[in-house]
Amino acid sequence: MSTAKLVNAGEAVGIMAAQAIGEPGTQLTLRTFHIGGTAARIIEESEMSAKFAGTIRYSPGLRVTEETEELGRIALVRNNYLEIVDGNNRALTRANVPYAATVEVADGEKVEKGQGLVRWDPRTDFIIAQTAGTIRFVEIVEDMTFVEESGETGKIERTIT
Repeated sequence: MSTAKLVNAGEAVGIMAAQAIGEPGTQLTLRTFHIGGTAARIIEESEMSAKFAGTIRYSPGLRVTEETEELGRIALVRNNYLEIVDGNNRALTRANVPYAATVEVADGEKVEKGQGLVRWDPRTDFIIAQTAGTIRFVEIVEDMTFVEESGETGKIERTIT
């Protein structure tokens, strides 16, 4: 006896099918079928600005890299935040800081309303090395463990599958 079900018009069958094969398929499906919809909303939600003027206060566990001209400050931990506090040290607002996000403000820095606080790439899963070393790829075979794709900019990207 089959458990197949007829879908309704407008139902997201691409995502359902991709979920059946796991995360890589889901990401590919989102990128392929929803550039104008879901993915566009995700892209819009890739930065956060100050809602109030005040002073930045990092959460106790927020760790960031030293600021560099090329990369800025990168968040090294998950599930942390920064706050904007007033002159009495009361939190006016809180902003979650995604892992590997670029943190555009320093702890204790004064900010103005509308100033950029955090930005990130919502379409990429990052792995950040916490120590220096050498990376060696093993058993990376084209069309078997990775594919080459032409990105939106025309740049060739290699994606581990």
